[in-house]
Amino acid sequence: MSTNGTPRITGDWGACDPSEPRNRRTRVAIVIESDAGKRILVDISDRRVYAYEGDRLVFQTWANISGLKRGQFRVQTKLPVARSVALGWRLPYWMGIYYVGRAENGFHGPAILRNGARALNSLGCIVMPEEAAQRLYAWTPLGTL
Repeated sequence: MSTNGTPRITGDWGACDPSEPRNRRTRVAIVIESDAGKRILVDISDRRVYAYEGDRLVFQTWANISGLKRGQFRVQTKLPVARSVALGWRLPYWMGIYYVGRAENGFHGPAILRNGARALNSLGCIVMPEEAAQRLYAWTPLGTL
């Protein structure tokens, strides 16, 4: 942990166990890593997404993380726009990381509702402001674990 409260990534973070001493202050819910040294960390204590290259923080953003499953995942799907199985909403800058039944959950920008309105609702996804979702989507390689 840095002095300003930003999680600092070093070494093995294990299975994102909040009782793990290295995770205690940050309450890590999700860790995603790439072979190129890129890491994404979702912190449930401050509802933020942190992106790192090595140990250097590249950017961070607020996110709605309601109903989030915890663990270590990989980016298994990337689509410019996905469609919600449950509600038919369009989900921009989609990066899917795990399945719940036949529905995939992941990172995305504000949902575009059937009437065209935008919403930061989450049904288990990590929903970020549009600019942050676009930046994370462009920065993250497919297959990032």
